[in-house]
Amino acid sequence: MKKMTLITLFLFSAILLTVFYISGCNRVDNETGVVTQSSESPVPVFSASRSTVAFNRSYSSLDSVGIQIRISNVAPDYLTTAVVMTDKGVEKTLAKATNPFNGLTLGYNNIDIFTIATFSALRFSNPLPEGAKVEIYNACSSLSQVQPKIRASYSGFRRRMDVDDNQVVNTNDLAMLLAWIQTSRSANPSLIQARTLEIFPGCTTTVATIPAALADDLNNDGIVDTSDVALAMAWVQIGRLSSPSLVLQRALEIYPLATGTLVHFPDEALPYLTGVLKVSLSATLDLLMVKIPSGTFAMGNANIAGDAIPVHNVTISKPFYIGMYDVTQAQFMQALNTDPTAFPGDSNRPVDKAAYFDAVNFCNWLSDYTGLNRCFTYDASGSAICDFTANGYRLPTEAEWEYACRAGSFSEYYWGDAFDSAFAWYSGNWPGYTHPVGTRNPNNFGLYDMSGLVWEWCWDWYDSNYYSVSPSTDPTGPATGTNRILRGGSWGSLAPNLRAGYRTYDVPTNPSGGSYGFRVARNAN
Repeated sequence: MKKMTLITLFLFSAILLTVFYISGCNRVDNETGVVTQSSESPVPVFSASRSTVAFNRSYSSLDSVGIQIRISNVAPDYLTTAVVMTDKGVEKTLAKATNPFNGLTLGYNNIDIFTIATFSALRFSNPLPEGAKVEIYNACSSLSQVQPKIRASYSGFRRRMDVDDNQVVNTNDLAMLLAWIQTSRSANPSLIQARTLEIFPGCTTTVATIPAALADDLNNDGIVDTSDVALAMAWVQIGRLSSPSLVLQRALEIYPLATGTLVHFPDEALPYLTGVLKVSLSATLDLLMVKIPSGTFAMGNANIAGDAIPVHNVTISKPFYIGMYDVTQAQFMQALNTDPTAFPGDSNRPVDKAAYFDAVNFCNWLSDYTGLNRCFTYDASGSAICDFTANGYRLPTEAEWEYACRAGSFSEYYWGDAFDSAFAWYSGNWPGYTHPVGTRNPNNFGLYDMSGLVWEWCWDWYDSNYYSVSPSTDPTGPATGTNRILRGGSWGSLAPNLRAGYRTYDVPTNPSGGSYGFRVARNAN
């Protein structure tokens, strides 16, 4: 590069160049340069008008998702745009972008994906002030970056690339996905939302689920990057056809650097991805709860004689939280300083000799401990009364329990029509005592031990004919009764009694002989 006359700038009298190696979508180094008074050619070099910055290297293999121009040492109100060129020779403008950076960040504010042609200079619309520092930055993070935890707010099943969780993968989701990458995979929904509206002002939804490799890695290469965005965009553009070859063909037209083929389709339902609420019981002991979406399901089972019929549609009108696991001996001991179990020796086993009132008292303690309003009180006869509008902890209703258990399935068991011992501890694989919670496979909501291990108390009174008169929305069971509902089966149950629609019952004062436990619930609002 020829020597150029430089304008007088302050701060340094020698070249200062710091090169940070941060792997990105296309493994391009990020470069930082400060113009100095040196007679040697610095990096970068301002033109006399300070409207063009030239670098002593060429940039290639960047893309519109990954590239950012960062300008620091400028006044807070300084604004400019920068121009790059696509590999087709078309100029594209980078404009102000919301980013966690102390200075002005320029990024591409549109949802089309393109490869940037090799370049060694940038053209700015507003002259850069003296002392400005210019950075070429690849926003795509390295493979080693820890992905943020899933934050899910369901509207039914979480699906791949459905960032707003409205069951449709469309332009809104693509814009949010681009925004997430361009904000360095932020875990801040507000920041992602702000960037989304810069990219796509017509966005009509909000961020509900932070993308993650486990969920949204369409080509299964271990990272959610521009290739995944291109594959998702291509899938939408070809009419959501389930054809990997057609998707890849279109993806390469959108973004020629796309790698891999479509392994997962964007509309696939995702197992094991949940919104998790952590309730701290002590410095070392937590109770985890899973957010369950509102929705409608078919309750009951026509193949189970007696009280599991008629099969009827039930709507759970509001989301709720339910325990990821049965309440453990350690948790119950922390709360009430007692351990209702026939099988001590491992505090991570469930309580298994819990009477109904033990469960009610635990819920009330947990509400008090966390500063929430109790759901349960007692009437003059000693029966529990539940205020379902209170924000504290309670037992799930029978309908909530079955809805959470099925997790969208319509089969005999929540995993299918054939029994699979990988999902449950039952009479066919028990060693004579309970196991620690969470040691079998979970259901599609991420709930463990919904079948087997211990029977679980539900709120409802039992009535064999209740399904014939049950309300279709948010049923809470009969008004009175003698027995309370138990669901899910236990370590001593036969496989057919672990079916999602199977019901049984007992008097509330009976703690059983080592097979009655419970999990807690709470309104999500």
